[in-house]
Amino acid sequence: MPVIRHGHAVPASVHLIASQPPNLCPLLEYLVKWNQIHQFFLRDRIIPQNGSVTLPTSPGLGMELDETKIRERQEIRANS
Repeated sequence: MPVIRHGHAVPASVHLIASQPPNLCPLLEYLVKWNQIHQFFLRDRIIPQNGSVTLPTSPGLGMELDETKIRERQEIRANS
């Protein structure tokens, strides 16, 4: 039965999808508003380009924090 992961954990979801056959995990749900917030502190965010995303090549889930954004203490708001 096909599975489409809910879109809040995109870095983990892309790894799950990449590990499965396309007929099992055919799509990535990408919630534009929420992924702006959820990936705000990441150095390299996963953002769809022409309907596709690229699997990170760095170790683990490919998530590295951008320490300059942590120090800024900026209020985070999603663009509507």
